[in-house]
Amino acid sequence: MSIAERRDAVRFLVAKGLSVLRACGLMQLQRATFHYQARPTADDGVESELDAIAQTNPRYGYRRVWALLRRKCPTT
Repeated sequence: MSIAERRDAVRFLVAKGLSVLRACGLMQLQRATFHYQARPTADDGVESELDAIAQTNPRYGYRRVWALLRRKCPTT
C-alpha cells in the first residue's frame, strides 16, 4: 500500500470518528507523514536557464555554470 493510499485511509478513518493518532497507528503511518505538505517550487525560470546553459556548454562544471547563471540572472 502506497503512502498516498495510507493517507487516504487515515482521512477516511478520521472522518468516521477515529483520532488521527489511532488511525495513523492502525495504518502504520507516522503522523508527521500524514500532516506533511510539499512546498511548491519557486522556479522563476532559473532551472530552465540552468539547463539551457548546461546543454549549450556540456563540458562546463557547476562553478562555471553558476558563474554564467549569476551573470544572466543577478538576483539568484
